[in-house]
Amino acid sequence: MKILKILAVSLTTIILITVFSFSYYLHSLKLEERLYLNDKACINFLIVSDASKYKDELRTELVTNYSDFCNIKVINIHNLKFIVSELYDIILILDTCLACEDFNRPTKRFLDLNQNTSNIILLMTASDPREGFQYAGIDAISAASRIKNTGRDYLRIRSEIDNILKKIN
Repeated sequence: MKILKILAVSLTTIILITVFSFSYYLHSLKLEERLYLNDKACINFLIVSDASKYKDELRTELVTNYSDFCNIKVINIHNLKFIVSELYDIILILDTCLACEDFNRPTKRFLDLNQNTSNIILLMTASDPREGFQYAGIDAISAASRIKNTGRDYLRIRSEIDNILKKIN
């Protein structure tokens, strides 16, 4: 009887994790990919993300503030595997910290394949963000995806973007 309980709990846990992962994947596909071109722009800026209200607000602020002098491409995180990083001056990845891994597999694969990470900014959203998260030489910004913190987190991202822009100019 005890073995049956253990098996039932284990099977239920596996099913719940699978359902959660699949629903997260389907939700992240709802991101509308966009291209904002500016004839006068000399900076190519890539924003990689999944869909959430918090990240939607961050992306809107970023596009509003950088589209005057940047060509901006917004893509779904699952399409990161098709990106050639050398084509972009700035790459911002807005990722979600997952329970079983630090971030989505496409992000990990992309970071592992890129030798030069000096133009990459990584924002990790988590329910319990930790300071000092680092991967592949990138000091990631970690944040709880709370709408009330969007302004503060935007300023943190903007500071990183402006640091990269100073090096370019």
